[in-house]
Amino acid sequence: MQKHPPMIRALCALCALALLPGAALAQAAAAPSPAFAPAAMPEPPPEILRMIETARQQFDLHGRKPIPKNNDYSRWYFEDERKIGWCAVFVSWCAQQAGVRLVKEAESELYKEEGASPFPAEAVFASNEAHVVRTQNTYRNLGRFTDIPLPGYQVIYGVIGGTSSTHVGLVETVREIAPGVYELTTLEGNVSNTVKRYCTRYTLHPKQKYHNYRAVPRAEQTRTDVQYKLQKEGWYITGFGATWLPDGRRGPQPSPAAGKSNTRP
Repeated sequence: MQKHPPMIRALCALCALALLPGAALAQAAAAPSPAFAPAAMPEPPPEILRMIETARQQFDLHGRKPIPKNNDYSRWYFEDERKIGWCAVFVSWCAQQAGVRLVKEAESELYKEEGASPFPAEAVFASNEAHVVRTQNTYRNLGRFTDIPLPGYQVIYGVIGGTSSTHVGLVETVREIAPGVYELTTLEGNVSNTVKRYCTRYTLHPKQKYHNYRAVPRAEQTRTDVQYKLQKEGWYITGFGATWLPDGRRGPQPSPAAGKSNTRP
């Protein structure tokens, strides 16, 4: 067999790479190095930091003590004494306290119909809905629903074999521990009738569809201020509502997730 000089072999390799389909070329370019060095998380805007701190203060205030279904968060939202599941309302209340603009699903529907977003890329806002489905739809309509987590995003949970919108929380911190594998801390209302902080793992590309949400290995469960046990077996992370977008200098843009839930409350 004829052997080619090193330079010719290198040129042939480059030509072969150039002929790859776009997806394959991107995959080849994105192959991780043996020693993974995660990029630094971009810094959220000041009002998002205030929203996270507000949720953290509520966690510290209630100390896992039971909160009634008609509480400060539900009264703020509905202006009455009705008893509700208040996970979405809790995040909206924290956003309002921090001065974050609140957006209703109806307002986001106007954008979807007109095809021109009223919000520039640097806009900061949060959903103002009491239902998880409508919370998710608000971000989807505005092109702000993503599979990449960042601090201050709203995390939407689904049930395998059931609804894609069963619960919502607020992402407190994100740590990428391997390519596409993240350790999340979240602050969540209406969990066992109180506010809780969870530390869990999220995989961007799970080996089995929907199985992207799992517990931190027991040997790595070192914190005393978080709950490591998963909320529910059979849950998965549907995606994240992007309350803000990092610019190109601070980190990668979130990638919008396709599709929309057909489930209504």
